[in-house]
Amino acid sequence: PKPKPFVRRLLFAGTCDGDLQPLYTRIAAVHKSKGPLDVCFCVGKFMSDTNAARMAPFMANGSIKCDIPLFFLDQDSTAFHKPHMSKKGFSDGMKVTDNLHYIGGCGIK
Repeated sequence: PKPKPFVRRLLFAGTCDGDLQPLYTRIAAVHKSKGPLDVCFCVGKFMSDTNAARMAPFMANGSIKCDIPLFFLDQDSTAFHKPHMSKKGFSDGMKVTDNLHYIGGCGIK
C-alpha cells in the first residue's frame, strides 16, 4: 500500500491589534469544527499599543490559552517590544508563553 502523504493543517489570521481573547476564541472554534489544526500564523498586526491593557493579563501570566501553537510577527508595538528587547535572541524570535511564539519583526529579509 502507498504511504499516506504528510499533511499539515495551517490556519492564517490577520490583524488582531492586541485583542487576543477573540482571536483565541475564533481559533478554538475553527480547530473544533474544521480541525484538527496544527498551527496558526498571525500575519497582520498582532500587538497594539492602544490595546496594551487587553494584552496585560495574557502577557503577565499566560491567563489566556491558545489550543494550537500560534506564531506571529510584530515590528511596531512598543507594548510588546520594550519589555522583551533585552532578552537574548529577541530579534530572531522567542517563545512568549505556551503555544505563543514571536518569530521576529519582519518576514523574509
